[in-house]
Amino acid sequence: MPGYFTGVNKPIIKFNEGGSMEEMMRSMQMDKGPSQSDQPKEPEFRMTGQEASSVMMDGDREYVMYDPGVPGQDPIKVYGNWNEYAVDRDENGNDLIADEDYPITKNENGEYVLDEALYEATGPNRNADERMVAGKARKEAKSTGQSGTSVLLDMLNKRRGPR
Repeated sequence: MPGYFTGVNKPIIKFNEGGSMEEMMRSMQMDKGPSQSDQPKEPEFRMTGQEASSVMMDGDREYVMYDPGVPGQDPIKVYGNWNEYAVDRDENGNDLIADEDYPITKNENGEYVLDEALYEATGPNRNADERMVAGKARKEAKSTGQSGTSVLLDMLNKRRGPR
């Protein structure tokens, strides 16, 4: 069967030049892209680490309480291997997680859980620029005695340049 090539090296089967309908359909199906099952699952929501409590235990399972900041909505218990993402400890010695955006999904029991695969694929580098600027502002605030917010605003104004 003769094959013709487009500019992207994909053969085009011409029906009237020896290709059967079955071959044309198979060719079209192969080019349809990834199936729905191959697509990564979207999280229910993204939890911001600064809005989460310190890591707590429920039997042998770790969880954090997430305050979504919605009036009238109770904090949400989110299970996960949080000790793996701890960056500090509070005054009681409990782990504190990093200020990241964590993808949260529901498991088969209806519990909210950290989607570790999605986090590992997207998480630690997701907000790297914002964290870098905020870290510089915190360091400068400590050394100058100013508030972190005023230092951050000064940095942004300098970056923007004269008006």
